[in-house]
Amino acid sequence: MNALTAKLQASPLLARVLPFVVFLVLTSCQGSFGPESHFWVYLVKCVIGAWMIWVTWPLVSEMRWAISFEALIAGTLVFILWVALDVLYPKFSQPNDSWDLQKQFGSPSVMVWFFAGVRLVGSTLLVPMLEEVFYRSFLYRYILAPNWIFTAYNSFAVKPFLITS
Repeated sequence: MNALTAKLQASPLLARVLPFVVFLVLTSCQGSFGPESHFWVYLVKCVIGAWMIWVTWPLVSEMRWAISFEALIAGTLVFILWVALDVLYPKFSQPNDSWDLQKQFGSPSVMVWFFAGVRLVGSTLLVPMLEEVFYRSFLYRYILAPNWIFTAYNSFAVKPFLITS
């Protein structure tokens, strides 16, 4: 672990990109080892994702939460738009029952509640942090300027906004 921490400390790019890439690789493994592996790999993915957030937390200053009135208003508006526009968004695939916990584990079941909790924590806490650090902290600023590490977090430009949105 010390070798990984040293590499992450030495490279601001690696500290922002590696957790997201590891998360994507593990996502591609979900369901690859039988139907139940969909849930177990998600659990492993969440544990590793949380651990990577823990390791990179001191290295990525923009991971600190800054709550403001403007952020609450913007977040609420984005949530409303996200929910309201869902009916207009084209569906490219048929819905499947890969996350039908009751079908997989039976009802009522401790496993249903356990994996529902894992999914809730993963999708509401871990995924947003990993995505925002990668897309907003690294990719957006990298598209904006090659010396991205010196670019302000609140910089706005149309090109990186469209590419990362």
